[in-house]
Amino acid sequence: MWVLDPEKVDRAIEIIRRYEAHHPTTEGGAHVAWTCPGCSEEVDEGFEICWNCHTPHAHETTP
Repeated sequence: MWVLDPEKVDRAIEIIRRYEAHHPTTEGGAHVAWTCPGCSEEVDEGFEICWNCHTPHAHETTP
């Protein structure tokens, strides 16, 4: 993220921290991938549908 106005740096950091809190990463900082239940292909975390077979992400739900 580029912040051109030095007065907005704290706000930018806050936005990044909120994003990171809701988007898990590995220790190296890479986003967590999920395995497609339809074809077993590894799909990047940001995608909701498998790029290979178009199966939707089966999100775990808490009862």
